[in-house]
Amino acid sequence: MTLIFQEIPAPETIESPLPGGLASVVRFFLDFPQPLQIAGLVVGAVAAVALAILLWMRRATVVGWLKTRPRAFYVGVAGAAIVLAFAGAAVGLMGWNYVQHDNGFCTGCHIMGPSFEKFTQSEHSQLECHDCHQQPITASMRQLYLWVLERPEDIGEHAPVATEVCASCHIQDDPNETWEAIASTQGHQVHLTSDSTALADVQCVTCHAPEVHRFAPAQETCASSGCHLPAHTDIVLGSMAGEETTFHCLMCHQFTAPANGLPADGTLTAESLMPGIAACGSCHAMAPVIDEIVASGDPHRAVCGACHNPHTQTTPAAAFETCTSAGCHANPASLTPFHRGLHADVVDQCATCHTAHGWTVDAADCRSCHTELSD
Repeated sequence: MTLIFQEIPAPETIESPLPGGLASVVRFFLDFPQPLQIAGLVVGAVAAVALAILLWMRRATVVGWLKTRPRAFYVGVAGAAIVLAFAGAAVGLMGWNYVQHDNGFCTGCHIMGPSFEKFTQSEHSQLECHDCHQQPITASMRQLYLWVLERPEDIGEHAPVATEVCASCHIQDDPNETWEAIASTQGHQVHLTSDSTALADVQCVTCHAPEVHRFAPAQETCASSGCHLPAHTDIVLGSMAGEETTFHCLMCHQFTAPANGLPADGTLTAESLMPGIAACGSCHAMAPVIDEIVASGDPHRAVCGACHNPHTQTTPAAAFETCTSAGCHANPASLTPFHRGLHADVVDQCATCHTAHGWTVDAADCRSCHTELSD
């Protein structure tokens, strides 16, 4: 089975949300060559300073002129100041709302087009950019400066999304759906609550953001931080091996399964993600084997991955090599009295007596080895 992710279409031209001809005016100035923009800012600043100096030098004349104005002049000036203050406050509020709550502010830059197209096709399409991207206003001003003046051609790292931000939606005390119950799924517990130093820096975006705004985990996700490299995770077992079959990691590893049945010490380990019958049974060729396992009363709790490792074993029979090497039956003599005193060559060859998926041995077959026994 091959998982195919929907291709992102070419982005449409993004219309500016600025009203009237204001967008054209802003675009006109922003399209100026950067040296001209800087020169204009410098000239404007110099003119403002020169005007301030001139007024200060002639302050006595200005104050005298103001004293000779009639009362109506002051009433008009006060009224105009109030109107301008309210207008400024309204514009400021609208600007703040636009910058902080309108996705048009971020998508107004053409370079964001492809990324925003991915965002609109994701489960998060109804969210605001700042619901996830949260940073101090100083950092936002720096980003604005970089975008306007430096005009990068690639989207750089900005407002990283911390795990705490994801947790505010995806970890609910009383979840109704799987996406709200991330904290209680075994795969996420293994990666986010482990005391392993190798997982100390794992964040949600480590796995869920191999591409900007594409949140569904892809095949390359598991190797995105050098964790599960393809050289270690390629499937080499039997007919499942080869380029003709591409498996997604989650087909076998039940990442979002409820974290039930914890080990005795209450912790979860990587072994918690070993594929079980439910995962392996999704392949129709496994159906007869699954029936055989169920009928035999499997003492391995139906965890196929406890014996079979499709990433290292090329044949199903190689699973017998794990009986002792995996640490499960490292000392067969301690299992039952029948295992005591076994020859060394028998200890490492469980298949001498045991058949695949048949955990008990037919006593009638003992004489095939113990030929010295007779009636």
